[in-house]
Amino acid sequence: MKVSSGVSLDEETAKMIEFQKLTCLCTLEFRTTDEMMDAVLKFEEVQ
Repeated sequence: MKVSSGVSLDEETAKMIEFQKLTCLCTLEFRTTDEMMDAVLKFEEVQ
């Protein structure tokens, strides 16, 4: 679908969805890294 400005709403929507997916993946990566670091620190406290 094209609007008068020449911007394709379909393309822009697809870009937004791709950006959202990448943001979610980055968030998951940071969360996983944080959990791993917590596990390492707890392991060191036990020893």
